Amino acid sequence: ALGVSHQAPRGWEYQYKRLRTFWKRHGHADVPPRMADLFDWCVAQRTARRKGTLSRERIRKLEWLGFSWSPQDALWMKRFLELKEYVAEHGHADVPTMKRGLGMWVRVQRLRRTRGQLKDWRKRLLNQVGFRWRIRTRTR
Repeated sequence: ALGVSHQAPRGWEYQYKRLRTFWKRHGHADVPPRMADLFDWCVAQRTARRKGTLSRERIRKLEWLGFSWSPQDALWMKRFLELKEYVAEHGHADVPTMKRGLGMWVRVQRLRRTRGQLKDWRKRLLNQVGFRWRIRTRTR
């Protein structure tokens, strides 16, 4: 087929650098299917991790970018990107908690951190957008 290879053109580090470039440009590591070779590489990383054949070092490097290992992580990233848009529009990350959707999600992140249930890479991303873990309630 005209010498077209369906395998990754180069090794792991090359693809990881491509993923980092994508992450720098888009602020997340959720590669869309239309970027077929990088998308397929990401799928292969998830498979390797599930099978136990992906090294701790590689897992750590991918997690540093907020790499989604599961659909739950992808949903979390979707909300996080909504939060980034909120910050861009309002200049802060203090979403009113009564605001449906994003407001509830923000409350859940604070609760999970308090309970020690928030993954480190999620804390790091939230900190990067100026997320406040404690909100003072107004008293009159």
